[in-house]
Amino acid sequence: MENKNSYFISGLFFCLVLGFIGVFLLFMQGYDNRDLRDYYIVTKELPNGLKKDSEVRFVGVPAGYVKDIYFKDPSLAIIEIRLSLSDDLPIKTDSKAIVERSGISGIAHINITKGSDKAMVFDKKERPQIEIGEGLLDKIGTKTAHLNDSLDKIANKINITLNQENLDVIEAYVKNLLIDDKVVHGVVLEDGRSYEAKAVILTTGTYLRSRILRGHKTKVEGPDGQKASFGISEQLVE
Repeated sequence: MENKNSYFISGLFFCLVLGFIGVFLLFMQGYDNRDLRDYYIVTKELPNGLKKDSEVRFVGVPAGYVKDIYFKDPSLAIIEIRLSLSDDLPIKTDSKAIVERSGISGIAHINITKGSDKAMVFDKKERPQIEIGEGLLDKIGTKTAHLNDSLDKIANKINITLNQENLDVIEAYVKNLLIDDKVVHGVVLEDGRSYEAKAVILTTGTYLRSRILRGHKTKVEGPDGQKASFGISEQLVE
């Protein structure tokens, strides 16, 4: 009697599992047969990590997949990406298709933005083409590239400026600074010559009003017997 009950319970459980699987398959078939519409993206370069069957989202919610990727014009190497999305989505004419990637895996998906309030939803009769936009990582990469270019230009300018052919070495003591409206724009040398500049760098250090103390004796001079600086010292105090 116990064996018959065990067989009955096992059979009932098996039938329930089969029924659940059947209902799930019918549900999935109905989901896959929902009304879909093709949207298109035209680009000159395929975004990294994007491939056929990649997920497509609308404002972050799964809404379809990448149906196909092919050359629209092989002679110009123009690529067209065909998307299959739910037909009832309010995708607008100024919506952007942004390629986003997972940080670790690098798997890419497309996220379509809502678009502006003033834009119209694509007409059912037209061939909808969505413009591709930049994702966060792409923006960071672009800004980094611009930053590198700027740094390279600055480095080249510095190299040109510091090139020996563009330098005149003048050894002299600076007596005063040329100052207008609290802005330094040059120097006056001890012999009376003056030089104007966009920037002045002071490197006098311990030579300003310097004195050497040896026991009870004091001598007015800079380190290693160099001449002390006085004229500019008084001006800095003022």
